[in-house]
Amino acid sequence: MGIIVSYIYIFLLLVLSKILPFKKEEYSRKFVHILSANWWVICMIYFNNIYEPLFVCFSFLIVNIINHRYTILTSIRRKEDDGWGEIFYSIGLILLVCFSYIMSDLKLGLFGALAIGYADGFAALIGQTIPSKRFYNNKTLAGSSTFFIITILIYHFINPPITFSYAYIIEVILVSFMLTLIEFLSSKGLDNIFIPIFSTIFYVLLV
Repeated sequence: MGIIVSYIYIFLLLVLSKILPFKKEEYSRKFVHILSANWWVICMIYFNNIYEPLFVCFSFLIVNIINHRYTILTSIRRKEDDGWGEIFYSIGLILLVCFSYIMSDLKLGLFGALAIGYADGFAALIGQTIPSKRFYNNKTLAGSSTFFIITILIYHFINPPITFSYAYIIEVILVSFMLTLIEFLSSKGLDNIFIPIFSTIFYVLLV
């Protein structure tokens, strides 16, 4: 059932990305990029073993590899894009599935999935929408600031403290800053792999 729900969910995202009145085609791609991260909730509800979510992720990886070559689904990839972001996104989810199910903690994967989905997706949207200073890899101050703030919110949502303390505040800021730095330094979509890896390391060390 989880596999079927997964396919239906992604199919609906692709359909909605085509029929909703987005002002720019890039917005439809980010719509899919951001909301694809919610697939992790399906994992938490339906999948009790590692094999089923891996099957789903590998099937999406195959679709993305084919689409990278032929660009059938423009809601996933721009024709002129020379990056491998959509392929790395699937690989990132595969890594999160492996880390989470092996360590028996699906919140670990939830943190990484929401980071590459929501934080990275909204960072790109805000960075393209709000004029601001550009830095390395054409990253913008507005985009990196957005990534940092959303990562703070995600971390707090997944790992809320019993009581606030200076140690917790430093922990949240440090993790969010490090992931923002990793996203800032990444190019060609590699942040979709690096963020899951390092979000897992930070989560395991601190939570």
